[in-house]
Amino acid sequence: MGKNDFLTPSMSESHQRQMQVLGQNPNRIIDGYSEEFENEFLDMMKRSHRFSRVAATVVYNEYIHDRHHIHMNSTQWATLTEFDKYLGRTGKCKVEETPKGWFITYIVLFYGYVILLSLLYLFEEVPCGVSVFLLSLNFAANCLKNKILFFLYRFA
Repeated sequence: MGKNDFLTPSMSESHQRQMQVLGQNPNRIIDGYSEEFENEFLDMMKRSHRFSRVAATVVYNEYIHDRHHIHMNSTQWATLTEFDKYLGRTGKCKVEETPKGWFITYIVLFYGYVILLSLLYLFEEVPCGVSVFLLSLNFAANCLKNKILFFLYRFA
């Protein structure tokens, strides 16, 4: 066998092309993987643990059981703890740190409520008791935009 029969992955032409693309716009690539990781992780929460308080490591271990999963080291989060805190900050999960580790509970958002709060926000009529407004303003804006686009497309 010759010395080139077993090239290391970093030497392959494919790997060189991928590194060139990453070098041109690293944030776009990482953001894409982060979004996909988050969506798949939350989909698993919705399906398997919709109304349960569960250890974050349990959900993560179920997630990585799928051989086609997005690896966390491809995302913006270096650790599961960072990701858990992100889910809590954005209001997608209720997050609790306990002596036994981090526990998460999926938050079921009702689209009508999110849209209502979005409209109230737009007209600066946010009710005073809303502690973490909309839990995620980003989510609400996307939800509202998607609903409007859906109706425009459907009835146009």
